[in-house]
Amino acid sequence: MATNNIDVEKEIAPSRPITQSTRTSSSHDSISTDHSLVLDRATTQQIEPDADRASLTYTKTGASLATTGSRLPSFEVDFADDDPDDPRNWPMWYRGIVLACVSFATWVVVFYSTSYTASIPGMMEDLNIRSQPVATLGVTVYLLGLASGSLLLAPLSEIYGRRVVYIGALAFFTLMVLPCALGKSLAEILVVRYLG
Repeated sequence: MATNNIDVEKEIAPSRPITQSTRTSSSHDSISTDHSLVLDRATTQQIEPDADRASLTYTKTGASLATTGSRLPSFEVDFADDDPDDPRNWPMWYRGIVLACVSFATWVVVFYSTSYTASIPGMMEDLNIRSQPVATLGVTVYLLGLASGSLLLAPLSEIYGRRVVYIGALAFFTLMVLPCALGKSLAEILVVRYLG
């Protein structure tokens, strides 16, 4: 039984020495190997180190070592040492304002999804809706719109930048609150909540 394990491990890592350990108290023979070396050898056995890595360039960023072989360099943001657009060079008061605005906008968008539930009893009475599950569709439709909107806005923010897409989407969201408040039918409210 121990010889089968040795043969298998020799196939995985033929150049690594395999040592026989001493007999344990459970009276089973066990093989002691450096598993990190076996794993390293198994995962890099087919790769030629110099041929495949020659086409990749490595960039040292502030957080980690990243490869730029799979992304265009035009999408990478680099700042000079004293660049005023670098957020690390912003004054503390400006950082606070930006953080407060983004946090407030995020809170409003999430709060808007559930604030709808407070108006369900009055809306059911005004719009003659008999079923409460039908009336609560506004929450589901809004969350579906939130999910599908991010599929559209995420690529746009990569192309046009975060600021333009963020401000434009927030302005559109704000405008869509009014038709939702003034809606005369459930279908109209559901469409506006999906778009908003």
